[in-house]
Order: sequence, then C-alpha cells, then structure tokens
Amino acid sequence: MRKTLKLTILLLMLCGILKAQSEFEFGVKGGANFTGFHKGSSTFTSEFGINLGGIAEYSVSDKFSLQAELLLFAIIPM
Repeated sequence: MRKTLKLTILLLMLCGILKAQSEFEFGVKGGANFTGFHKGSSTFTSEFGINLGGIAEYSVSDKFSLQAELLLFAIIPM
C-alpha cells in the first residue's frame, strides 16, 4: 500500500513538472456500462459498471505522439 501511495505521489509530481512544457497534456476519463443477459435457460442477470481513470499524452512532433491511459473498472451487481 505504501509503495502504491509513493508511486502515485511521484507520478502526480512528475505530471506537475511536465505540465509546464507545451508538449505534455493530461486529463480524466470516465464512463458507465450496463449489461443484461440470460444465464442458463431462464435466469436473467444484469450488471452495472463504472470506469474512471486518467490519460496522458506526450507530443514528440507535429505528427507523432505517445499516449498512456490508466483505467479502474468496478462492477456493481443489480
């Protein structure tokens, strides 16, 4: 847990340093999912899910850039 917290703080600090450069951009991403399907002969199951995360893009040149995403998915049974 402590390593994850330290890594998160380090990444946030790195984002703050790189934000001063015009080639680096970052943002948040999120969404929702709803599924419904039949299990077996007549059992209907539905689930609701959410996702949330971050996105970072580094522009190497006008025609080339690198993009990284980190997403967290959670399924909420209904």
